[in-house]
Amino acid sequence: PVADFLLLHCAATNKTTAMMNRDRLAAMPDGAVLINCSRGTLVDEAALLQAVNRGKLAWAGLDCFVDEPGGNPAFAAHENIFMLPHIGSATRNP
Repeated sequence: PVADFLLLHCAATNKTTAMMNRDRLAAMPDGAVLINCSRGTLVDEAALLQAVNRGKLAWAGLDCFVDEPGGNPAFAAHENIFMLPHIGSATRNP
């Protein structure tokens, strides 16, 4: 299967840690888009940055990061990586 847009919405487990690694990112079509709205540990952040820098991915959208809050400073400086705060747990309800 080929996906020009891949949105991640899965739990962080031992099996999903770095599931989007260098090999899986390389298998995506040139100019694809990765959006992670789940857990930061699902993406190998170094591999993601490399894929965007090389133009393999057109852009990435992230609202979760390995190091929260804040995320990788290189992401914030990149014009093709869009970051939002992961606010799913910021609720008054238990």
